[in-house]
Amino acid sequence: MSVPPRVLFLFLFFVFSLPSVLLAKPADSSPHKGVYKWQDENGVVHFTTEKPFQEAKPVELPKLMRGEVKLVKRNLISCSNHGGTDCEAGPDTDGSVICRDGFRKAHTRYRLSCHSPKLSITHVSDLTSGGSFSVIVRNEKSVKASNPAVLYRPGDGKEFQLNGPDSIEPFGLAEFFFEPKDVDAPFIKATLADLDVKCANCS
Repeated sequence: MSVPPRVLFLFLFFVFSLPSVLLAKPADSSPHKGVYKWQDENGVVHFTTEKPFQEAKPVELPKLMRGEVKLVKRNLISCSNHGGTDCEAGPDTDGSVICRDGFRKAHTRYRLSCHSPKLSITHVSDLTSGGSFSVIVRNEKSVKASNPAVLYRPGDGKEFQLNGPDSIEPFGLAEFFFEPKDVDAPFIKATLADLDVKCANCS
């Protein structure tokens, strides 16, 4: 079968042109060939990517160096495994806390940990037939709470103060009681929204 001359020509052109196309070097897509450095009449040094004058030659810039910083993981030691913080012992010589078992290598700062107590209500009992109830308050810090007070304000009504101890030990619990001696006291179960707790040295 004879091949038409036109088809044969196109075939030979493709065969001989393909290697040159594959081996051709890609054109440089970068808009600039280098960075030029020059100094004006005032002695100010300039850098530019455009050739400022015919005799200017590109400068060789230093290579960017990449540094790797290794972060050392530090394990902070607390008093959690040493009976808790003993704020009454005062700060250690380096300003850290002293643990209850005498351990002195904790990293916790005395100024931050032993500044003030933190009180929270952990339980509100059901209402008795007489309308009274009790509230359990926890001291979450290693600082003794002075003159704690639990205030009961149902809705927007009158405020009542519950009866309780005059202090709460570090990490201790205390129970406060409400007795409906006032005729204005509502006969309903108190909620956390109705209660507030504070102390003389609370922050």
